[in-house]
Amino acid sequence: MQRASGIVRAAESIILPHGAGSADAIGSRLTDIVRCLSAPRRDMEATFLGMTQSLAGCVPLLGEISTAHEQVAASLCGGDFAKAVARLERIRIAGAGIGSEGLQNGSSIDRLQATIVQVEPAVSSLSTSVRIIGFVAVNARIQAAGIRDQSEDFSIFATDMAELTRNAAATVKAFSEQYQRLIASLEEAVRVNTAFAAEHSGTMGVISSRLGQYLETIDGHRQRLTGKTADHGQLRLQITSRIGAAVAALQIGDITRQRIEHAEQALEALDGLLRTIPEGDTDRRNGAIAAICGLQVAQLEEATADLGREAGDLTSTLNELAGDAETILTHGAEEAEHLLASGGTAISAMVEDLREICALLGAFTSMRDDLDRLTSDVSRTVAAMVEDLEKVRRIEEDLRHLGLNTAIKCGRFGNEGRTLNVIAQELRMLTEQTGEATKTIITGLEEAAQLVSASPAAAARGTTAELESEAREVLECLASVTAGLGHHVGCIVKTGPSVMRVLDGVVSEVKAHEQMERHVNAGVAEIRMVLGEVPEEPGQSFLPLELLKVLRAGYSMDSERLVHDRMFGDSTLDTRGTEQPTEDTADLSDILF
Repeated sequence: MQRASGIVRAAESIILPHGAGSADAIGSRLTDIVRCLSAPRRDMEATFLGMTQSLAGCVPLLGEISTAHEQVAASLCGGDFAKAVARLERIRIAGAGIGSEGLQNGSSIDRLQATIVQVEPAVSSLSTSVRIIGFVAVNARIQAAGIRDQSEDFSIFATDMAELTRNAAATVKAFSEQYQRLIASLEEAVRVNTAFAAEHSGTMGVISSRLGQYLETIDGHRQRLTGKTADHGQLRLQITSRIGAAVAALQIGDITRQRIEHAEQALEALDGLLRTIPEGDTDRRNGAIAAICGLQVAQLEEATADLGREAGDLTSTLNELAGDAETILTHGAEEAEHLLASGGTAISAMVEDLREICALLGAFTSMRDDLDRLTSDVSRTVAAMVEDLEKVRRIEEDLRHLGLNTAIKCGRFGNEGRTLNVIAQELRMLTEQTGEATKTIITGLEEAAQLVSASPAAAARGTTAELESEAREVLECLASVTAGLGHHVGCIVKTGPSVMRVLDGVVSEVKAHEQMERHVNAGVAEIRMVLGEVPEEPGQSFLPLELLKVLRAGYSMDSERLVHDRMFGDSTLDTRGTEQPTEDTADLSDILF
C-alpha cells in the first residue's frame, strides 16, 4: 500500500545503522500478524459494502410500497370515486322503486284488461243487432215488392236500408276484429308482466338493500383510509429515518476496516524500524516493540468493541425496519381482504351486484319497451274502434230516420202497409239497441284510454333506460377503481416479500461481524505474545517518537487520535503543522434519494 510504504520509509530514516539476527524472526512474526489481520479486513470491506448496496436497493422498494398505500387511499377518496358513490346512491333509491313499479305495471294492465273485457257483452249485442237488421232489411225488400200501389217508392226504402245495413255490418266486423286483437294484446301483456314478476320479484329490492350496506361499508373504508393516511405518512418518514440510521451505522464497517489497515501499516513500519536498530541496542528495540505493539492492541480492541456495539445497534434498527415493513404488508393484506375479496363487504362484490342491476335494468327496459309498444297499439286500436263506432252511430241514426219515414208512409196504405210498418217498428227498436251498445262501448273505450295514459310505463318512459346507462357508467368507474386497487395492493403483496428477504439477508450479514472480530482478536493475541517477550515498559527516552508522530499524522479518525494521545500524551504531536485528516462521512442523500 502506498501509505504503508511511506510509513516504512519514514521509520527506516529514523536510525540508519542496520541490525540482523532476531530482527528477521520478529519481522516474520509481524508479517504473519499483518496477514492474519488483512483477511477479516478484506471480508469486512466486501460485506459492509454489500449490506450498504442492499439497503440502498430497499429504498425504492419501500417507496413503491408506501406510494401504493397512498394510492389505495387516493383511489377511494378521490373526486371521481365520490361522484360515482353519489350516483350509486341515486341508483339505489331509484332501484328500490322499480320493484313496486313492476307491481303497479301489472295492476294497471289488469285494470285495462278488465275494462276492455267489460264491454264484450255490448260488442256482442252490437254485432247481434246489426246482424238482425240485415235480416230485417231482406224482409223489408220482399214486403215492399208486394205492395201494389207504388205511388210511394218503397223499393228505394228497401234499397237504402240494405245499403245502410251492409255498411253497418262491415264496420262492426272491422270493429270486432280490432276488439279481438286488443284482447289478445292485453293477454300477452299480462303474460309478459307475470313472467317478469315471477323471475325478478323482490330481486331489485334485495340488491338495493345490499347496495345500501355496501355504501355504508365504502364510507367506512374511506373514513378509515383517511385516518390512516397520516399514519402511513408517519410510517414512511420513520422508515426513511431508519434506513438513514442503518446506512450511517454501516459506516462502522469502513471505520473498522481503516483502523485495521492502519494497524497493519504500523506493524509493517515497526518491522522496518527494527531492522534499522543495532542488535545490541535492546532498550531501543524493546521500546519500539512495546510502544507500537501496545498501541495497536489498544486501537484494535477499541475498534472491535465499537464494531460490536454498532453492529448490535444496527441489528436493532434493521429489526425495527423489518417490523415497519411487516406492518405495511399486514395493512396491504387487510386492504386486499376488505376491498378486493370476492365476497363479503368488498368493492368487487358490489361491482358484481351492480352488474346484476345493469342486467335487471336492461330487462326492465325491455319490458317497458314492450309495454310502450302495447300502449301505442292500444291507443291506436282504441282510436280506430272509436272511429268505427262513430260510423256505426251515424248509420244507426240514418236507419232510425229511414224507419220513421217508412212508418209514416205505411200508414197511408192501411192493411196493405201494415206488414211493412211492423218491419219499420222493428228496425227502430233494433237501432235503439245498437245505439245503447255503441254508447256502452264508447264509455268503456274512453276509460281504457285514460288507463293507458296514466299507466306507470307510459308515465316513466325512458327512466329505466337512463338509469341503466348511469349504472353502467358507475360500473365502469368502480371496475376501474377495483383494477387500480388490485394493482396497488398487488404491488404491496409482490414487493413486500422482496423487501423482507433483503432485510433478513442484511441482518444475517451483520452477524458475520462476530467471525471477523474473532479473526481480529486472534491477531491481537499474536501481538500480545510479541509484547510478552518485552521485559518491561520502556522509558520515555526509548520511545520511537518520530514513528509515533508519523503514525498519528496518518490517522483518519478522531477515535484513533484519542487512543494514541491517551497512551503518549502530546509528545508525539506533529509540531510541523501536518494537516490532520478528518473522518470520512457518507452523504446519505446520495443513498436514500
